[in-house]
Amino acid sequence: MISIAPTAISSEARSPFDSIVDDFVSAGLTEAILPVIPPTADVSEHLAQGRGKIPGCLGDNSWFGFKRWTEHVTTPEDIGRWRTWPGTGLCIRTEVLPALDIDVDDPELAAQIAELAREQIGPGALVRTREGSPRVAILFRTDAPVRKKRLTFTLPDDRGSHAVELLGVGQHLVIAGRHPSGKLYGLEAPGLANRTLADIPSLTQEALDDLLGRVVALVRDAGGRAPQGGQSSTARQAGKPLDPYGAVMRAVVGRRGAWVPNLFNWRPDPTTGPWRITSSELRREDLLQEDLCIYPDGIYDFGTERGHDPISLIREFGSVEGDDEIAFGGSPEYGPSGDHPYAVIGEGDPDVRRPTTAEAIAWLCRYLDGPVAPSGATRETQISCLAAAVGLDWTALRIEHARSAYSLVPYDDAGDPLPEVAPEEWTRSQIADNAPRINAKRALDPKGFDRWRFAWEITDTANDDVLESSLAAEEALARAYLPPEEAPTPPSIDATLPAPTGIRGFELITGIIDARGIPTRRHVIYPRCPCGDLLLTVAEPGTSKSTLALFDALVIASGEERILRGEDLVSPERLHRPGPVIVYDAEDPLDEMRRRLVAGQRAYGLAEMRHGIALWSGVGDEFLRIARRCPDTKALVPADGVVLLMRRIVEIGAVYVALGPLAGLAEGMDENGASDMDAVMTILVRIAAATGVCINVIHHTSKSGGAEAGSMNAGRGSSAIAAKARAMVTLNNLTADQAKLYGVPAQDHIAMTYAKLSHGRKPSGPIIFRRESVLVGNGRGLLDDPRDVFEMSPHAVLQAEGDQAPVLRPVRVGSMPPREATREQRKIVASDGAALALLEVLGGVGRSPLAHILSDVTVRLKEHKLIRGDGRNTVQAFLRTHLGGSGQLVDQGGQNVRVRIEKDGPKHNDPFVVVIEPASDAVGERP
Repeated sequence: MISIAPTAISSEARSPFDSIVDDFVSAGLTEAILPVIPPTADVSEHLAQGRGKIPGCLGDNSWFGFKRWTEHVTTPEDIGRWRTWPGTGLCIRTEVLPALDIDVDDPELAAQIAELAREQIGPGALVRTREGSPRVAILFRTDAPVRKKRLTFTLPDDRGSHAVELLGVGQHLVIAGRHPSGKLYGLEAPGLANRTLADIPSLTQEALDDLLGRVVALVRDAGGRAPQGGQSSTARQAGKPLDPYGAVMRAVVGRRGAWVPNLFNWRPDPTTGPWRITSSELRREDLLQEDLCIYPDGIYDFGTERGHDPISLIREFGSVEGDDEIAFGGSPEYGPSGDHPYAVIGEGDPDVRRPTTAEAIAWLCRYLDGPVAPSGATRETQISCLAAAVGLDWTALRIEHARSAYSLVPYDDAGDPLPEVAPEEWTRSQIADNAPRINAKRALDPKGFDRWRFAWEITDTANDDVLESSLAAEEALARAYLPPEEAPTPPSIDATLPAPTGIRGFELITGIIDARGIPTRRHVIYPRCPCGDLLLTVAEPGTSKSTLALFDALVIASGEERILRGEDLVSPERLHRPGPVIVYDAEDPLDEMRRRLVAGQRAYGLAEMRHGIALWSGVGDEFLRIARRCPDTKALVPADGVVLLMRRIVEIGAVYVALGPLAGLAEGMDENGASDMDAVMTILVRIAAATGVCINVIHHTSKSGGAEAGSMNAGRGSSAIAAKARAMVTLNNLTADQAKLYGVPAQDHIAMTYAKLSHGRKPSGPIIFRRESVLVGNGRGLLDDPRDVFEMSPHAVLQAEGDQAPVLRPVRVGSMPPREATREQRKIVASDGAALALLEVLGGVGRSPLAHILSDVTVRLKEHKLIRGDGRNTVQAFLRTHLGGSGQLVDQGGQNVRVRIEKDGPKHNDPFVVVIEPASDAVGERP
């Protein structure tokens, strides 16, 4: 074991950072220096395991992760600030000074590897040590940037894992401070004292490769065994992508240890290679002599010369016993059939009942700790359960597989195609957002996944450990799949309508009607969401239309009216009918919908849900089409999606359904065609009437729709769309002028304005929502192996902190209708502009004849686009209109002043003068 006395780098008075940083600055390493979170620091839960190991920043007496530290270039100002942080450690970016990190706990082997590195690198290398540990890290220079490489291995009679890592671009190494164990890091003397970066020895790429090769040989000589994969099946060797079913089957084979021994009552020798079950063990040695081989990723029967998947294997060799258990039932009878010389042709034992496909899947799910498919479940639901048992999302598999056969082009809110970014070019955040797709790619196309991973590694976008941690979390999410219950038979579209008896919808009134016999109208949310009818929500891009649908869903499903009305009960809307909800979104994948829903649950403080919320993604499921073009009449008629939608409404007893966008609900639909839109909206009206739900149809604005808040003409396409809805609202981002009128900031505020309301009274003005980004709570924390914290990148930090998603909160109701508000706001803007123009010309408090400054004021007013003409009478009339009487109150450098225009005497022809005087009342008060 190497015994190294570390230099003194910690004391009570000075932080480890402050004690050693001057040597690194003098050596020319300022740009590579970073502060390290102390091991006893106050941090959030997900950073707790990283204390003493990862870069961090101190603020408000607590530590947080150092954002984008891999790109940070440290300055002398940074150094000065970090010196003052108590207990701070010091690390350096190994992009500047690479390191060979010897994380080996065997003292003898650790010493041998360190001596080998010293010999190869030469005298003068920096050596980082840790008290009481054989682990060391040796730092040196290279002639070119290096990427991380990691050798992991185990030693004989040692259950622990060891590693030797080359740290380079995207990694860091702690130099000074305390390890979480409390032991001090140190530098072998003389450290960096009186040295510069040029004094540290350098390796060429060839010499570095030679060093790594010699390390591998040394580890092997010591009996080290690196993790090795088993023999690949024919499919894996061919490298052909699989279909979703094949991917699930291969993953089930990968978990062979959980079910194969139970099927055959057989224990294999511990190995990562093929498991061979002899013909004697299969009780067929009289006919077939070759073995059945179960590889880590496939199954092949060399006796019958046929491949198997787990289900076919269970059906051929299993026998159904009591309590739905499946045990080994021996081999069936084999004989020629078609092209197969040894096909299954019969059953020799009449007491054996082979499992059905559903029974085989259910048995596998049980031994793989997967979800249980309900009785009568469809084959797709059964396979979804089996996929979940092995950490795969069946929907994500189907989507990713479809990408190889179809061009799935995403569209923006305006209906225009968005440019696709190749996965190899994804940023760290895009990799995090696409984790479900990456997990599916790995299962479907391992070679394709390897190409993606290689591209991310060489660009330092994501390393293996971070990626594996992210994918492990995705597998855990997939295992949480809950299969749907068996659906009751849906009603027909006319099921709730009375049977025709004579003329319907016609009644002759011959006397006074008794109003007590007329039922009151029913609403889910009053007055916006009528039961058995349509709500039309028209939204301009970026107004969180999907978030509003989930806002409504949480209100209705939770039964919490406080969410609907806001903290100060500002919203006049009321919750009338809580119940289950369906939200269909043709644009967002299911995971994105989950993120937004969870963010809302957390933001609104929901501890439980009284009713269910069914999230339905057109990206993951089949697109919902409620209308199709009849080939004979060319008219739009109800499509299969009508039955599907109604079935799902009945499944959960939904009271509210959000569907969006409207453009995706029918193939070949002409939004500008009155007949097409009347047909589609009529179908929706009939579905709502038949099921009693409120259907919220989400639609895009026209190109000028953003300027038509509260207008029935705001939506794109034919007027027949709005005509069929009983209620209609518009969503618009607030302009600066509107925000000023309503007393809220323009940023992150949207207005929901009633454009049409047949059943109820409109609010006095738009309902203003504040849009907030909140943490979803899906952060995974740090990596399980504390050593891997050294490799954390911004992507890893994102994985630790989790995603953010938008939520909406009602904050106020506008005090006047939109058009009146616009006119009033224009007056306020004009008055403010006129007063500021006069202030700019006069410079402050004073009095001046208007004629003396009129030309300069005219220039200012035109610059501010407050007037068009520049005639004397035009300008004077504008100023008298907006600054006459008591004038306008404005703020000038923190002082309130009043600006007004008045006559300089009582006579009709007396000239106008400008008066600017101090004022004691507050800006914003109207005289």
